[in-house]
Amino acid sequence: MKILILSCNTGGGHNSAASAVKDYFELMGDKCEIRDALAYWSESTSNIISNGHTIIYKKLPKLFGAAYRFAENHPAPEQTDSIMYDLVTLGAKKLSKHLSEEHYDAVVCTHVFSGMIATE
Repeated sequence: MKILILSCNTGGGHNSAASAVKDYFELMGDKCEIRDALAYWSESTSNIISNGHTIIYKKLPKLFGAAYRFAENHPAPEQTDSIMYDLVTLGAKKLSKHLSEEHYDAVVCTHVFSGMIATE
């Protein structure tokens, strides 16, 4: 099988999970590739989001927690009605093109943003 693993460079845990999944599938004889889902916007945008995310959760953990609690307690009526969804899924067309060119058998997402992009 040929598997694409989509992660996000918003902290090491998602990439560590992606590496562990890749290691497992490769032990089973499958071919895997790990990609940063946010890079389907652009590399520079991915870097800005990653660095901003890291700064916020390290320097302003209470703000980070408050933002998560707000999002959990105030979901959009439809997922696609969310401004966050609209922003995160900007790379969906590039991802779709990549998927159609590479003919993967499966896609694994280790971060909610990569799952949103893949869903779109």
